[in-house]
Amino acid sequence: MNVPAISMTTTEFLQALWPAYQGTGYLNVWTAPAKITHPFALATQLDAVEAEVQRLTQDNQHVYFQVGLQASNTGSHGRGKEVTTVAIPGFWHDTDIAGPGHKQANLPEDLAAAKDLIFSLPLPPTLIVYSGGGIYPFWLFMNPWEFTDDADREKAKALSVRFQTFINIQGSKRGYKLDSTANLDRLLRIPGSQNMKDLAHPRPVQVISYEPANRYTPDDIEQAFPPV
Repeated sequence: MNVPAISMTTTEFLQALWPAYQGTGYLNVWTAPAKITHPFALATQLDAVEAEVQRLTQDNQHVYFQVGLQASNTGSHGRGKEVTTVAIPGFWHDTDIAGPGHKQANLPEDLAAAKDLIFSLPLPPTLIVYSGGGIYPFWLFMNPWEFTDDADREKAKALSVRFQTFINIQGSKRGYKLDSTANLDRLLRIPGSQNMKDLAHPRPVQVISYEPANRYTPDDIEQAFPPV
C-alpha cells in the first residue's frame, strides 16, 4: 500500500499529543511478543522514548503506547488500567482496513475508504496515524484532559464510548463492522515503530495527516457527536 506519510518523529508525535505537559503521569510503552512494559515519566523523560522505541523495533518487537497516562510507575510487568488513568490527550479511533492481519471482511477496503469515513464525521481529526493495517485518527484537545477524581474519569469514559459508538454506527451504514476501542487504557501502535505481522514485509507505523489547528474541548466533542 502506498501511504503518503508526513515527516514526524516519535518525539514530535508525543509532543503533539501532550503539548507542554507538566503533570506527573507515566506514559507506558508496551511490546509484543516480549510483553514488557517500559514506563516513562512523561514530563521529564519524553525525549528518552524515541530511542527506546527504535531499540525495541530493531529487536523485532511490536511497539505500542498506552494512550491514557498512568498515575504511577507500573513496572515492567504491569500496564495500568482505566481506574489508574490520570489523563488523556483527546479521543481516538482504531479504524481497521481489510487485508493481511484482519480476518474480519466487513472493513474499509483501502486507506481511501477509511479516510472517507473519518472525514465524513462532524469534526475533522487533528492527526492520523497509519498502523500498517489501518488508521488511528485522533481528535486532540486544546489541553490534555487531566482527571481530578473518579467522577471526572467516568465522564471521560462515557464520552469516549459515546464518541466511538457514533463512529461505528456511521461505519455500519457503509457495511463495516468496526471494533470499539474506547477504553482509556487503550494500547495503540506508536509512530516510529514497525508493524511486524509479516516479518518479511514489515510496515512502518507513521503519521499521515496532521492539522494542528483542529483541536477541541470535551464540550466540542459532546456537542458534535450526539448519543445514538
